[in-house]
Amino acid sequence: MLTEEVFVGTYETRSGDRGRFLAVSSAGRLVRHFAHAGSAGFSALLPMQDGVRWYKCLECGEYELLRWSSGAYVLE
Repeated sequence: MLTEEVFVGTYETRSGDRGRFLAVSSAGRLVRHFAHAGSAGFSALLPMQDGVRWYKCLECGEYELLRWSSGAYVLE
């Protein structure tokens, strides 16, 4: 049985663009990723029964939900 890992991080391109990302990998291979340009600040994950919450604001509590739907990961 293969397990999948979900992780977040920040990035900066050679041209200086910055942002944060969420990635899903399995057996060391990238399965899916999502990138958001802009602030490369706070990111946290919280596993829930309906998916994984991706928090990008420490104070406001807003999040996007990563979940499996129709054979692929989606971010809502």
